[in-house]
Amino acid sequence: MKTQSKTIAFKITQLCIYLGLVLFFACKDDKEDNVTPTPAQVIHVKTSSNAALGNFLTDKDGKTLYFFAKDITGNSACEGGCADAWPIFYEKDLKVADNLNAADFGVITRTDGKKQTTYKGWPLYHFAQDAAAGDTKGEGLGKTWVVASPDYTLMIGNKDGKNFLINMGGRTVYFFGKDTENVSNCINGCVDTWPLISQSAVKVPSLVNKANFGSITRADGKTQTTFLSKPIYYFANDTQRGETKGSAIANWFLSVLE
Repeated sequence: MKTQSKTIAFKITQLCIYLGLVLFFACKDDKEDNVTPTPAQVIHVKTSSNAALGNFLTDKDGKTLYFFAKDITGNSACEGGCADAWPIFYEKDLKVADNLNAADFGVITRTDGKKQTTYKGWPLYHFAQDAAAGDTKGEGLGKTWVVASPDYTLMIGNKDGKNFLINMGGRTVYFFGKDTENVSNCINGCVDTWPLISQSAVKVPSLVNKANFGSITRADGKTQTTFLSKPIYYFANDTQRGETKGSAIANWFLSVLE
């Protein structure tokens, strides 16, 4: 009788342990099922590339972003119907990929009251005819639209119907009429007013032939970048983006693209 009682007690104990384990794992699985996963952070601007254009900015969906050469002042010159073909890009709480510098991005308020995201002072746009991620159908249109590359060292500026070189900070690039082929005659105090441009590696939009750039060693031993065999300069009195005050000075000319 005692043996039978012990057997029953042992079986009851085993059953309790089994039921306890079942309840434990059931509760554990239920808790795990109810855990809300942390959403992945949305990256609004990242980079893409292709063999023809190199690196360029895209939005979160991989759609290409563009610069407009007429935006040399940092404000958008694309208004009215232009903005239908070139929708503006804006993100309020912008998050950028790790290979981009968040400090290079900003926001402007356009004349139509809308906000627009900028990169290095250049307003950003989409092109309405880019249907798929990675499309770059807007490249070169009107000789004023180019993909927004983070690698450009010089850009295209457009003013009064002329395309000329301008740096990413909006400083206009000039030629000196007294220079000869691959020789700078701007010496001594001249370079204080007309700072020379020296870039070890030039990166420009596809509308500009990179092969037209070169480099010289000046008489003062400094290295200067050339374009079309002409040394290139800034003008010290151009203090605002897109200014072309130097073109009013005798013997100084905009670096107009041929």
